[in-house]
Amino acid sequence: MSVPLPAFRRVRLTQQCVIHPQDKGGNYLPCASEDWVLFVSLAADGEQIILRTEHRCLPIKPGGALLLPPNVCHELPFVQAPCLMLEFSAADDGQAMFEFPQLQGTPAWMLLLLLYSEQTTAAARTPLLDALLMQMAPMAHGLELCAPDAAFSLATEVLQHLNLCFADELSLTELTNRFHVSTSHMIHMFKAQFGLPPIQYMVRRRIGEAQHLLRTTEDSAGDIGGRVGMINRNYFYRMFKRLVGVSPVRYREVIGERPDMLA
Repeated sequence: MSVPLPAFRRVRLTQQCVIHPQDKGGNYLPCASEDWVLFVSLAADGEQIILRTEHRCLPIKPGGALLLPPNVCHELPFVQAPCLMLEFSAADDGQAMFEFPQLQGTPAWMLLLLLYSEQTTAAARTPLLDALLMQMAPMAHGLELCAPDAAFSLATEVLQHLNLCFADELSLTELTNRFHVSTSHMIHMFKAQFGLPPIQYMVRRRIGEAQHLLRTTEDSAGDIGGRVGMINRNYFYRMFKRLVGVSPVRYREVIGERPDMLA
């Protein structure tokens, strides 16, 4: 599909980190961002990274990348290798995802290395990001955000509501009353589309937002639990460890580590 990469204006890097394999840094759970999000695979041949959005599942090829427009909920449910994540704000509204089958070995890859280097000053990062996006533009393969199948339009409405109100006090009864369906129908139609019941998704969505806050703020883990709707600190810690695989404190430690293969 011929969808051109936007000519980004007023670009500003807002976050960069590495998402590590599960045995080191845990699972990366659903999160949405108001920024553009670029995932770059740091995998060797044979290693796999799968990005899942509410629209589709996509592999990120070794040495390749995927670029998501703002406000697309995403997760990495299956990671065998580290994945570099860059978030940036821009003046452009996004209507498509973009795939880059191979960045490694191109001038764009060298710019990525410079952008991620500890020796690169903060003032140099935005010019480097501008140059990176210009180098990537000719390699972009556009992937439109698919409209949901009509049979699953209700499930998509429920998903949008959960993504908007995940930090509120929500129950299955409140959802069924809001959308005027039975409990069994609510669970069946949501699970058929998204793979798990709505309340389980909401918990994962909360933990995904907690991961984002652990990466981007210095707030304590307990305070972050309250911000995402999990007031009981023990419950928050327990669910975070169960779903991510590591504690909130360990996750924050690991997310700042740099993998050798990027050097």
